[in-house]
Amino acid sequence: MTTHNNIQRNTPVEFDCDDGRLTGTVIDIQRSVENARAFAIIEIDHELPGVVRSVPLDQLRRAA
Repeated sequence: MTTHNNIQRNTPVEFDCDDGRLTGTVIDIQRSVENARAFAIIEIDHELPGVVRSVPLDQLRRAA
């Protein structure tokens, strides 16, 4: 699945959250069953392997 902002699997991204600015890599993109909103599953950098977050696509930016 490709999105309007060209974020797809294996894209390095960054986003802001309660923990500050985090970076990671998109490992999957899914749509909510309730409202069809697209979410990216992000493997977080600088964490233990396998630590992931589900982040709405409209909150992601490509990492520089």
